[in-house]
Amino acid sequence: MAGRFHYKDGWYFSRLEDGSVLIEKESEQKTWKAGRMSPLITARIVIDPDGWASIVASVSAFGDTAETFKHASELHSGLHTQNTKDN
Repeated sequence: MAGRFHYKDGWYFSRLEDGSVLIEKESEQKTWKAGRMSPLITARIVIDPDGWASIVASVSAFGDTAETFKHASELHSGLHTQNTKDN
């Protein structure tokens, strides 16, 4: 799993090896786990890559269309190519 992005208020987003996105909510409350105090996870969801691309496309300014889904999917999968001055 890659690093975690902390949005705010204990909400964390992580990209999993298969491209899925893990979303977790950590409580300020701690629990004893694996021999140490760890944050208590109060919510956890895994969203598959296509589901994540659909979410991103849906909240974009252009809405969830085939084209915005394709762009979001390409960006998430690493297939998105940046425009260059030569294009």
